[in-house]
Amino acid sequence: MRARRMMVNEIQRKTAELQHAQIRRTRKRSAKPDSVPVDPVWSSCDYPGCDKAYRRKEHLKRHKQIFHGEGPNRFSCEFCGKDQFNRRDNLNNHRKLHARPNNRNRGVEFVADAVLVIEQEKRSRRRRAPPKAKQLKKRFLEYEADEL
Repeated sequence: MRARRMMVNEIQRKTAELQHAQIRRTRKRSAKPDSVPVDPVWSSCDYPGCDKAYRRKEHLKRHKQIFHGEGPNRFSCEFCGKDQFNRRDNLNNHRKLHARPNNRNRGVEFVADAVLVIEQEKRSRRRRAPPKAKQLKKRFLEYEADEL
């Protein structure tokens, strides 16, 4: 029993020594001599009436794209007029919400015409793209014909 207690004490001592050594190493690495704190540079929005400011320029850029309509590829919903979409896939997801009957208060109104438009677009996509299996079979047959 006594030998076991001595072994446990030895393990705990070594563990404590390793932890202290690791702490000393990290302190040496993180300590910067003569470091002076620098005030962050703020980028402010230049739109009239907007007083937003960001520490990173890319955040200001995103703010301007979202709230002030700057930037390329602005898409708007033909059912409600919302024009806050900078990507077509986000607009399409929003448009699909108009085609679902309101069973909860989602903030997007159900529009009966949206159901027809979205179904028609879905059907036209299906007609336009042939199945991949048929395309592969056609290529294989063309390849075999070229080999003969």
